[in-house]
Order: sequence, then C-alpha cells, then structure tokens
Amino acid sequence: GMYEREETAFILGAVKEGGTFVDIGANIGWFAVQAASKVGPRGRVIAIEPRARTCQYLTRSMETNKFLDRAELHHCAAGAEAGRFSIGWNAMAGNPGGTWSLPDAGLAQEFREMGHEVEEVEVRTLDSIIAGRHVDVIKIDIEGAEGIALRGAEMTIAQSRPIILSEINFTLLPKISGLSAGDYVRWMEAKGYRCHALEGGAPGAVLQADHLPSHKVLVNAVFLPVS
Repeated sequence: GMYEREETAFILGAVKEGGTFVDIGANIGWFAVQAASKVGPRGRVIAIEPRARTCQYLTRSMETNKFLDRAELHHCAAGAEAGRFSIGWNAMAGNPGGTWSLPDAGLAQEFREMGHEVEEVEVRTLDSIIAGRHVDVIKIDIEGAEGIALRGAEMTIAQSRPIILSEINFTLLPKISGLSAGDYVRWMEAKGYRCHALEGGAPGAVLQADHLPSHKVLVNAVFLPVS
C-alpha cells in the first residue's frame, strides 16, 4: 500500500469495469495489475514494456494474478514512428523502471561510455497497437520519452479522448523528446486537453505551460479532455 500511492489511487478511480487501460512503460506490471482488477473480464489492459527481462516479469505478474484473459502485452517501445532505437539503463540501479529511450545515436554512445547497459528494441506507434479501438485511460511514464510516444498516438487521442496520466520530467523531456515541459503541456492543450497536477490521487490545480513548478525534478500530471 506504499508504492506509488497517488498514482495507484488515481488509476483505481479512473479505470472502470469494461474499459480499456493502456500502460506505456509498464515495468513489472504494478499498474497493469491494478487496472486489470478494475476492468474485469469484459475489459482490456494493453501494456507496453521495451526491456526484455522486465517484460518477462510483466508477463509473470499478469499470469500469477490470473489476468492474462484481459491483458495484451507488447514487448516494444512506443515511439513517433515504427522502427528501432536503443534503450539504456544503469545495471547497478535497483529500479528496472529507470530505463531511458535513446533515439539519438549520440545518447546511446554516451550511455555505453558510462558503463550502462544498452539494448536495441523494436519501436511501434501506439496508434498501430491500438488499431482504432477505444481507449479510456492512458498511463505514461517513460523517463522523458513521453513526447515521442504521444506523437505516435495522435489518432488514438483524437478518436478516444482518453484521460492521460503522465510524468513530466523537467530535465529528461528536453533531452529525450526534444521539447520543454512547457512545450509538452502546450502540445496537449492544442489537442484539446487541460493539464492538472495529480493531488491526493485526483486531478488538482491546473498547471499552466508558462508557470510549471520547474524547481522540482518532475511532476505527475493528469491531462483531461476539454473539447
């Protein structure tokens, strides 16, 4: 009951029976399992995890909890277009969620020179994975690659108008996605969304693109469709 308490509370409140939940950066499956418990056998959980070993743990989590009947697991990265790029992580770190997308060859080389692990993975767009199906809630936490992944989800966003729970990392977004946190919020506003801080497991204060709390390392934000 202590891990990612606010995010867990939000997902348990936002996901409904029979709905479809998409987990981009599913790690070992904590949120996918929570969502699967809510959507029930008529619902769907679509989980995306690029790191091979972590995806094996994700599969085991869903299997152990007997949720494979409502789960769809994808071993790939979510990107702006189909292809391949590298991911990297510090093998000495205990958190398998600390995996970076490295779409730029220079970033991948930088990781290698630091002694980190680098693995090339398949990249798919979320639109190709969803293939026109309705989506209710998206959770995305991929270490600054959120801007890349959601550029490959424009059709899904336009058609489904899902609620989106997203990490906003003020350092990694520019480094990985090539846009500032403010630009990320403005891009979502152009899609007809309003950005809220996640507070107490629910959408809280509105976050303005020009007045983000950039003194923090990151914030968890909820994008709600307004049009």
